[in-house]
Amino acid sequence: MANQPQQSRPPQRPLTQKEIRAREKRRQKIRRRRLMIVILAGVLFVLAVLGGGYALVNRFILEPKREEERLRQESISISESIQAELELEDHYNYLKSMMPYGNITSETLTPLKEMALQAYTEAENGKITHADNNQLANQAEYFLMNLDEYDDDILAFYLNNTERFEFVKSYPYRVSHQTPPEQLSQSLDTVPEVYQWSLDWGYLPYGTSTMYYAGCAPTCLSMAFSYLNQDPTITPYVIKKFSEDNGYYVDGVGTSHALLDDVGAQYGINGARVEVNKETISQCIAEGNVVLLNMVPGTFTSVGHFIVAYADQDGKLVIRDPNNIARTNTLWDYDAVLAECAYAWAYWK
Repeated sequence: MANQPQQSRPPQRPLTQKEIRAREKRRQKIRRRRLMIVILAGVLFVLAVLGGGYALVNRFILEPKREEERLRQESISISESIQAELELEDHYNYLKSMMPYGNITSETLTPLKEMALQAYTEAENGKITHADNNQLANQAEYFLMNLDEYDDDILAFYLNNTERFEFVKSYPYRVSHQTPPEQLSQSLDTVPEVYQWSLDWGYLPYGTSTMYYAGCAPTCLSMAFSYLNQDPTITPYVIKKFSEDNGYYVDGVGTSHALLDDVGAQYGINGARVEVNKETISQCIAEGNVVLLNMVPGTFTSVGHFIVAYADQDGKLVIRDPNNIARTNTLWDYDAVLAECAYAWAYWK
């Protein structure tokens, strides 16, 4: 069979300008895609290289350094802990070994030590621990660590009533507490709660003594008279000055009973001694009188003391004890109080 003649392809028509531009755009698009693929591949490669490098640096350089620093800090912590334990043990042994010196007697030092050591515990292995939340122990330890700044009498005053901590703590700075306020800060809606060992006047002298030690009568009269007259300027300092200036302070004794007989006239207040029995005292209080009671040694005092009785609550006596917050905040049986009362004065307007 004779060969067929090869068919020739028809000649292509020339592309139009629009087609040329379209083809060029397609080629550019393809080139951009390829370029993006190359760039992305390069970025991924660089990240892989960097990640691998960081992993190597972290594994062989950073992690060993961090572990070294952790061990160093742990060693410091252990060392500090051991040092703190040794210091605590030394301090504990120091407190235990303290002996009386100067004017500090064993009668004062021993109870302070016992109180302070209550915050410490000695385990069977000899390890010492300390309870920071033991307030009384911390107070006692404060005095022991500053013993040179205190004398035996003021520390005994604290031991007799730990409510007085802040007052006694200020003993080294008592010269800065010699200017009393001109008036009471307490409300006079009822008989005010005033204490002879307030920093406002407690460190002031009273005759040959001090207000904190011997100022119960002026403080009680201040509470009674300021209330009856609704006059906050009748402070314990004002009454103690009147007592000193008019010879009512007796050396070695304290306030003369004559002050309680006479001072009411100074302020336009009526006053009289009354019988010491439940019927009389309760009647005085029912009539709105404020009663001062002179207490003998017992529940309220070891030497002699004055307190204020001013109300009846559910058949109980409501008092103000110028030397004790807890006793002030306690309701008392008439018989329990009056059994230790030698004399009584009623005051009224």
